[in-house]
Amino acid sequence: MAFAAVVLAVCGCGGDGIDGAQFVEAVTLERAYTDARGTAREVNADVSLNAVYTSEREVPVTLPPGTSAVLADVDIRNRGRDPFPLEWAVFTARTREGRTLDEKLRQGPRRVTDDEQVVSVGFAVPEGDEVTQVQMRSIVDLWPFRATLKPPRDE
Repeated sequence: MAFAAVVLAVCGCGGDGIDGAQFVEAVTLERAYTDARGTAREVNADVSLNAVYTSEREVPVTLPPGTSAVLADVDIRNRGRDPFPLEWAVFTARTREGRTLDEKLRQGPRRVTDDEQVVSVGFAVPEGDEVTQVQMRSIVDLWPFRATLKPPRDE
């Protein structure tokens, strides 16, 4: 069965819902498959990048000199019967200067609701550069998903 990747516009509004609204582009990843135990799985998840920021605290990995720890908060909203298999994903960041950076750390997912979780992924970003997008791809042949996630933007 094929997978679908659809871009949606999701609005997270504060205050009166107009001024200061931030728009987040979400990617929908959908797949029905049979796992190694023979169990049928149905995944339907919206994945978005909610924030990109320099870590205020020390991170538990050694970073190269001249870099800062930049975290990307990836939001996963499960709408299907089964949760999105986050352990099947690896992340890279693209920067304004055209660099591709591999993830240096991944914090455990934080549960927001029963169907939503946020995972922070960290990158060593050279000083003076900034993350412009985060790419996510599968490490398993069973579901070769790919997604490009962009930070929220003010409208």
